[in-house]
Amino acid sequence: MRDTHPRALYERDLVVVRPDQHVAWRGDAPPADPLEVFDRVRGAHH
Repeated sequence: MRDTHPRALYERDLVVVRPDQHVAWRGDAPPADPLEVFDRVRGAHH
């Protein structure tokens, strides 16, 4: 069974939440370049 709680809470199917509970990214489909998202979240993006 699919858990609908995250969808109701974040209004998206996929969510990246930082350890400090900040929502860093959310979307309904995986990003084309997931590593780009993580680099941006951790401040390594140019």
